[in-house]
Amino acid sequence: MNDDTGTTRTTTPPAPSPSPRTVQHHVVHQDDTSTEEEDSTGPTGMDLLDNDADAQAVHLSNDDMTLLRKLCLLGKEAALGLNLLTCAHLDTAPTPDTINDWFSAVVGDAFHVMDQAKVPMQHEAKKTYFVALRDVILQFDPDQLKEVKSAVKEKDGKTDNEIDTDIYFNLAFWKACVRRRILPPRLLYQRIRAVFVSFGNMIDSRSKKPLFKLAWKKANNILKEVLLGYYSDPPGYSFYSTKYNKRGEPMVNAYGFDILCCRRGTNDVENTHKLLLTIFGTWHIGIEMSDCLLRERRHHHNQRCSELCRLGFPRIGHFDTWKIDAQQNLVLANHGVLLHPNWVNSSNFKNTPETFGTITLHDAELADALSNIPIDKNVRLTHDMQYLCRVMGTKLPLLPIHTVAERQLFSQLVLLDTFDARKMALEWVKSVDGVNIYPKLPVHLQNYRVTFNRNARTRQAFADAQESREILAALNEALCPEIEGVDGTDVQDTPQQLDTYTRQWPPICPPPPLLLPLAPSAMQLRNIHVGCVLIDKTPEVSTIYLNRKRRRRERGPDARPRPRRRCMVCKEKGETAYKYYRHCVTMLLSYEVVAMIDGRQYCNQTYS
Repeated sequence: MNDDTGTTRTTTPPAPSPSPRTVQHHVVHQDDTSTEEEDSTGPTGMDLLDNDADAQAVHLSNDDMTLLRKLCLLGKEAALGLNLLTCAHLDTAPTPDTINDWFSAVVGDAFHVMDQAKVPMQHEAKKTYFVALRDVILQFDPDQLKEVKSAVKEKDGKTDNEIDTDIYFNLAFWKACVRRRILPPRLLYQRIRAVFVSFGNMIDSRSKKPLFKLAWKKANNILKEVLLGYYSDPPGYSFYSTKYNKRGEPMVNAYGFDILCCRRGTNDVENTHKLLLTIFGTWHIGIEMSDCLLRERRHHHNQRCSELCRLGFPRIGHFDTWKIDAQQNLVLANHGVLLHPNWVNSSNFKNTPETFGTITLHDAELADALSNIPIDKNVRLTHDMQYLCRVMGTKLPLLPIHTVAERQLFSQLVLLDTFDARKMALEWVKSVDGVNIYPKLPVHLQNYRVTFNRNARTRQAFADAQESREILAALNEALCPEIEGVDGTDVQDTPQQLDTYTRQWPPICPPPPLLLPLAPSAMQLRNIHVGCVLIDKTPEVSTIYLNRKRRRRERGPDARPRPRRRCMVCKEKGETAYKYYRHCVTMLLSYEVVAMIDGRQYCNQTYS
């Protein structure tokens, strides 16, 4: 049998069956020394304890670990049917010899697999559980970890216990210089199951509740996904690279070890969520504009990643890479040298047929059907519709069902035969006119089918509740009688009852008018400044300002009179300009351009 390294393992004779172990309550181990890097799970609802399942826990001894190691690494003893990791809440564990090392092309995130099984926030075993789960999923490189520990001991003089404590509380330093990996399913399954069995039934001393109550279902699903290889690192692929500084040199820490950049997980993807929400959250942006914004975002992200992960990649300080291409070509032509040796001119490469943003989603058969659609010359398409036709290579845009005619056509086609989205999309093309009915993708029809079925059930429920609706309508009418007139001619009630009814429906009155201020306050003179510009000024202030002594660097009086300039509107209206066009005064820029002449203000601006 082959192990994860490709070497052939030898088998040994079956070991004797161990004696039955007594079930005992689990005690928190104090020698678990690691920190929990994602300690951010929320509380979950916890009900009463189960009768016997929650009261049982498994305590793994050293002998059990030795036997479990033989089961995982040798596999021969699995023929005896031994299963140390039994749990009433989990499915029966497969024997190690039946677990295959499958690997997935799309690897799941380690944090999300740890965060699936929600545990109470205030449980005393929460920290220890997450530390143990993280350690079994992410395995440090033992050789590299030993080198870093030796360097720390030599330089700082720390003991093994102090280093373990530092790993527990300062994991960021260790994971930045020591690589980790996620083991193959054959080994990872037993490691994760051992954590679930050991910590799941741990009782909190205050709340008297187990760590797992509603999380057992999630834990069972995690084990199933581990068997499928959704979290194990693919063989021969490394998720680590060296970080580089602004000069393109490898970054090292205080102990001389390279600082690593890990690409495992979804951190590089999720850091874009805030930016996308800011762009598309509140703004109404068209399809073409969205593609342009995303294209710009991808360009910026790729350049930042190149500066971070590529050796010698220059930091140009901007994102106009085509300018650097032209500059490098110019220097190469004039001087015969490369300005940036590690820079690759993307402008020198030929464009590839790859497209990003809005791409073609329909198959060849649907494309042939769309190409034969007769298009009327009077069909009017919006700018976004024309963009969709251009990027997808169709005469008409492929849009979801949104018109009344399309809803009616769907209700007709869905009743003809068994629902097949692909066949219906081809049949739909025969009714396309480009005005009320547009072509559809199969996914559009599948999504609308859910809405169509829900609406059908709603209409059926409305018809079934007709009797109840009639009873409620009669009850509402009886408890709120209608009054035909206030004079009581059409009502047989007494005047006292009529007055009570009419007071329940007060007459509709117009809103009260805005109260005008008193005359003195309305005529009170004040100075109004907008943007450090005086737009209204009393005559006293103007007179004081004009008669004061000129300051330094301030313009003095003119030697000869200057022609008075007015705007074109003022010239047309003449003396009535101030009365009807006060906007001229709001355009003033300084105190000098306003003067009190004959009790009127004139504008000193010129408009072309």
